[in-house]
Amino acid sequence: MNTKRQLLLLVVVLVITLAACQVAPGTPLPTPTPPPAPTVAPATATPCAGPMVVEQVRVSAAIGEPRRQALAVLGNRLYVVSAEGIAAVEPDRLVAATVAPGVSAQAIAASPDRLYAATSDGLTVLDAATQRTIATIPLSDRPLTVAVNPGRGRVYAGTAILDAATNQVVGRLQPQATASKAAITPLLLQASPASGRVYALGWNGVSGSNSGQTIYVLDGESGAQIATVGAHSTTAFALDDAHQRLYAVATHPISQRSVLKVYAADDLREMASVDLKGTRYEGLAVNPATGHVFLAHAGGDSAGTSGLANTLTVLDTNTYAIVATLTGGDDPGPLAIVGDRLYALNRGDGSLSVIQDCR
Repeated sequence: MNTKRQLLLLVVVLVITLAACQVAPGTPLPTPTPPPAPTVAPATATPCAGPMVVEQVRVSAAIGEPRRQALAVLGNRLYVVSAEGIAAVEPDRLVAATVAPGVSAQAIAASPDRLYAATSDGLTVLDAATQRTIATIPLSDRPLTVAVNPGRGRVYAGTAILDAATNQVVGRLQPQATASKAAITPLLLQASPASGRVYALGWNGVSGSNSGQTIYVLDGESGAQIATVGAHSTTAFALDDAHQRLYAVATHPISQRSVLKVYAADDLREMASVDLKGTRYEGLAVNPATGHVFLAHAGGDSAGTSGLANTLTVLDTNTYAIVATLTGGDDPGPLAIVGDRLYALNRGDGSLSVIQDCR
C-alpha cells in the first residue's frame, strides 16, 4: 500500500511540474541573453619598412647583354634592349620573352601604342600590341638614344625630330657646345610632356682634363637650344615632370668628387647640391609617388673604394637625406619604375633587382 501511495504522489508532482512549465497562448517568450562578444585585438597595418630589395631574378637568357638605355615601360610591362633583340618582361611573374629577335637596338622608348628602338641604321617602330615591325626609318646620324612625347606627337631619335603619326623627320635637335660650338650627339634623351622641352645628355665640347658631359635643354618643336645645365661630367639624369624637377648626378674625373644636383625644370635654377660618396653613378630614377630618388652605382675597378660598388642609393626628395643603401646585382645601371616597384637592370649578369618602394 505504501508503494502505491508513493507512486501516486510522484505522478501528482510530475503533473503539477509540467503544468507550471506551460506558457499561456500569446505570452511573449523571454529574450535570450546573447553570449559575450569575443575580444578582438584592433587591426594594425604593417608599417612601411621603406625601400628594400625583394627579389633578384636572372633573365639574361632572354635579354642577352643589355644596353645603356635599355629599359622602357609600357603599361605594366618592361621592355629591354640588347645586342640580341628586344625582350618583354612581365613584372608580376618576372618572365622574359624575346619579342623582336634580331633588332639590335641601342635604346628603346614607348608610347601608348608604339615601341621605338634606336638602331645603327636609324629607328625601328613596332606595334606595342603585336610587337611586329611596322616601320623602319633610316637616319644618317645613327642614334644612340630615343625619347617620345605622345601628347605632342613627337619622337626624338638622336638629333632627329619625327612626327609620330607619319614617321617623317620634321626637324632637328640642335645641341651645341658652349665654348667650341661643336655639334653634339645626344647620348641620352628625355622629353617633358608638361613643357614640351627635350633634355639631352652629351659631350661638353671641351678637350683635355675638363672634358665631360653636360645636359642640353632644347625646344621640342624647333630643336633650338635653350640652355645647358649640370655639374662637370654628368653621368645620369632624370626628370620628375609631375613636380618639375630635374635631377643630375656627376663625378669629376680628376677630383673623383660626386654630387647630385637638383634644378627647377622651368628656369633651371639650382635648388640643391648633395655631396655623394662613390665615383661611378650610372643610373638615376625618381618616384614622385614616394618622394624617392634612386642612384645606381656600377661595379668594376673604377667603382672606387667607397664600398658602394653594385649598390643602389635612395634619397628623400624633400630633405635630400640618404634613407637607404641597397645591395644590387652585378653592375646595375638602367632603372625603371612600375607602380610601387623599381627595377634595376644589372648589366654584368643580365638580372633584374626588384625593389619594393614605399614612404
